[in-house]
Amino acid sequence: MTRTAAARLLYRALRPPPGRQLNIAGNGLFSLAAHGLDQLRIDAFVYQVLRTVHQHLPLASMRSGGQTGADLAGLAAGVAPGLHTVGLCPLGFVQRDANGKDVRRSPASLRAQIEAAASRLRQLPATTPVRAVAAGAMPERPSFSMALAA
Repeated sequence: MTRTAAARLLYRALRPPPGRQLNIAGNGLFSLAAHGLDQLRIDAFVYQVLRTVHQHLPLASMRSGGQTGADLAGLAAGVAPGLHTVGLCPLGFVQRDANGKDVRRSPASLRAQIEAAASRLRQLPATTPVRAVAAGAMPERPSFSMALAA
């Protein structure tokens, strides 16, 4: 699916009132890596879809989990434009990496990971193809809150 088609579907789903808060959830990086995707490409796709929708139907807030893949992309995509963004993290702030290994993070390292991804996303021109992002630039700081899932 193209990002334009995805943005249109999301716009239609959000258009009926109130539709201004969005929860992002999906596959983790371990599953997505099996299809040739990395976190940078996932982040860029989610961000570009949300940026397109947000231009036409401003979002009030975002929330997502703290896992890698779609969850992390949702958090970065919310933080990048300065939306109120809430991360609901698994107990122990554990993330599964692309190799299937569970990695325990501290709240501070998870926050830094999300803020670094958001910083990269803010640097993307509106027309950047998602496949070009893996070679993109690395290095604002909108805030977000995190909650530990019980």
